Amino acid sequence: MKRQQPPSVRLFGYLVLAATILTVGLLLAYYGQLRAQAVNNGQSAAGPLLAMMRVTGYNLCFWVAIARRASNIARWFLLGLTALGLVNQMLDYERYLALGMPYIVTTVIASMAQVAAVAVLFREDADHWLRHRGRTESDEAEIFR
Repeated sequence: MKRQQPPSVRLFGYLVLAATILTVGLLLAYYGQLRAQAVNNGQSAAGPLLAMMRVTGYNLCFWVAIARRASNIARWFLLGLTALGLVNQMLDYERYLALGMPYIVTTVIASMAQVAAVAVLFREDADHWLRHRGRTESDEAEIFR
């Protein structure tokens, strides 16, 4: 029997939602500039649209796997992919500079929300819940500890 989500896992859901809304809103606000930038770089004009779909799908899949299915392995994949995303942002800083300070500030806020979402998954209550796949009853192995 699964128990109710701990507060850290609920906070994870809110932070992922905030990061998703900020990112998709940012992509919508800068759609024209991002599309022109993609075409100038020889990339697909559908790049910003695909980015919106990727961000939404990516965050939805991880939210379901972690917050609903209590998948510990998904937590580690999210940690790794978030770290790779941050490295990619740092390597692609020129593109961010070209779009202006409001774009940079909003991207930093969305990235901080994503990092905070990952960080709360390592709090004690979330860690215990994920390691035990969301179960309330103790394992027989824990009885003798």
